[in-house]
Amino acid sequence: MASLGIEIVGILNLSPDSFSDGHICETLSVSERLRILVEDGADRIDVGGESTAPGSSPIDERTELSRLQPFFQEARTCSIPFSVDTMKSRVALAGIEAGSDMINDVSGGRSDPRMLDLLSEHPSVRYVLMYSAHSGGRPDKKKPSRSEDILADVSRFFETRLHACALVGMRQEQIILDPGIGAFVSPDPEDSLRILRNIRTLKERFDQPIYVWTSRKGFLRAYTPDTGPEDRVGGSLATSVYAGLLGADFVRIHDVRTMRQFRDLWNALEKDD
Repeated sequence: MASLGIEIVGILNLSPDSFSDGHICETLSVSERLRILVEDGADRIDVGGESTAPGSSPIDERTELSRLQPFFQEARTCSIPFSVDTMKSRVALAGIEAGSDMINDVSGGRSDPRMLDLLSEHPSVRYVLMYSAHSGGRPDKKKPSRSEDILADVSRFFETRLHACALVGMRQEQIILDPGIGAFVSPDPEDSLRILRNIRTLKERFDQPIYVWTSRKGFLRAYTPDTGPEDRVGGSLATSVYAGLLGADFVRIHDVRTMRQFRDLWNALEKDD
């Protein structure tokens, strides 16, 4: 066996239409949710103000910034680093100015042509470049057909987008690759499993850190029936741990305490006597 060397990224959604925890926006303040994530043991926090769940509606820049502003105010005294989950360069810039050291873009720079230029101007800020079969990043109502070869699709996408990053002067060490999972890649859950089984292959091929986000996603219910997103803790944990053992560097997850307990005890068991 091997140690589990993943960084645990706690999810902080500030969009009321988030597929998994949007309702929490109405019951807990930003400061309370931030405190819980820190106490639960997140290594970093990924904050977003716009849902990218299937069927969700785009929001304008002003609305997204208004949702994020309370977090940016709190984050200045936060004890752990944070990333901003956005497809908009001006929102990303606001996050960087508030102290973010990472931008997480589900569109891979396709939604806003200014995004890659912004990152080239901030070489100390890392960039999570995510694969999506949807040109705008967000899964839309028209689902893509099942891929004939999902690994080939992901690899071609990364090659193209890495080239685009290089053309604007981004540094290779800024880039983290997210192969996308669930509705972002295909309506067929087997495509998501095939990506997970090949995390090591993707990491070795591109020689970049790998970021994985399976937490509470709908594809999990194909393998273990559930009552909804909050009932997918076991599936989220299994797929996150599996990806970590194959070399994933970051795991983005809702259930931080459970993931932290598993990682820390697993690594304690792996230590030599």
